Amino acid sequence: MSKTYIGVELRRHAIARAERICEYCLIHEDDTFFGCHVDHVISEKHGGLTVADNLALACTFCNLHKGSDIASLSSQGLLTHFFNPRTDE
Repeated sequence: MSKTYIGVELRRHAIARAERICEYCLIHEDDTFFGCHVDHVISEKHGGLTVADNLALACTFCNLHKGSDIASLSSQGLLTHFFNPRTDE
């Protein structure tokens, strides 16, 4: 499955909204070695759309560790959703 292209305006909007700070770990893009990426919060393979509310700025480390997953099993064996910067604090 190929990923949908994130247009320039959507990309700029996501970067400006995040103020160039990873929306997961809160590191500033200037303090990262590989920079940040605009990524889908809910991946396309799980029905996520390429719209502003489903895009987040993520540093390379957070982006690679999240991958396309939206949840995982907790230590108690419960399905737990990952942090969503649009809805979670």
